[in-house]
Amino acid sequence: MTASLEDIRLIAEVEFASIVDYVEPMGAKLRLVLSSTYPYHFHDGSQDNVVVSPFSQEILQGFREFMAFVESKLSAKLQAKP
Repeated sequence: MTASLEDIRLIAEVEFASIVDYVEPMGAKLRLVLSSTYPYHFHDGSQDNVVVSPFSQEILQGFREFMAFVESKLSAKLQAKP
């Protein structure tokens, strides 16, 4: 099954409603507007696992640290596949 932007929009708005203020379709991509609490908490692995952010409170550095965290999680999953 191919994922559509609508599928991704629904995941952002429904499963991550506590941190996503709104999602704006922009042609072939989506703009996610996150709540003002980001990046001071995040959902680690599931909607129910909200943890205090280990990332910098300086927004640009915190975003970089968060994205590096996500990248490492995705890389680990890819490497674990047979």
